[in-house]
Amino acid sequence: GRGRDPAGTSVDRARVLCVGDGVITDVKGAHDQGLDCLFIAKGIHGEAAVGRRRGAESRSRRPFSGAESVGATHAMGDLVLVRLGPG
Repeated sequence: GRGRDPAGTSVDRARVLCVGDGVITDVKGAHDQGLDCLFIAKGIHGEAAVGRRRGAESRSRRPFSGAESVGATHAMGDLVLVRLGPG
């Protein structure tokens, strides 16, 4: 299916990847809209998402309170911005 971006341009929904660290807001919002989601486990949920010894992939698909049966389609432990060059 197709959707529209904020400027009104047609967008192929299969090419959209939502990125977020909130299960109840970001992951559930993407799920409710039928969009793929990359869950950043070390964000606001921290140890609740990854635990002390487990990676993001092992727990990110489990539901959190308020987001029953909702899981991200993709997960990673952390997202870091690296600036290359001036700017």
